[in-house]
Amino acid sequence: MKQFDKIFFRDFWKLVKPYWWTSEERWSARVLLALVIVLNLLMVFISYRVTEWYNTFWNALQQYKAGEAWHQILVFAVLVTPYIVAAVYQTYLMQMLQIRWRRWLTTRYLGE
Repeated sequence: MKQFDKIFFRDFWKLVKPYWWTSEERWSARVLLALVIVLNLLMVFISYRVTEWYNTFWNALQQYKAGEAWHQILVFAVLVTPYIVAAVYQTYLMQMLQIRWRRWLTTRYLGE
């Protein structure tokens, strides 16, 4: 198993190093990757807040507090809106990064 890991990481590094460290697209790729990571962290944070929201909302319903329940519905809308925007942009940026990576690989290896 250790030998397999060593071979895998060696081959992985050979494939990744030219794009991320020496290509002309390395900075744009790094920025795209950083944006994808930030959006992913934002989505995790919002998911955590939605989990807390469930508790508050169901407690308001259980205690028959209509005003609090409606307020929590508005809070949910505020939480879900940036989540949807982040999910769409994350998907878009990830696809853009994949397209750039594949275009670079095709150009590099078909050129050789």
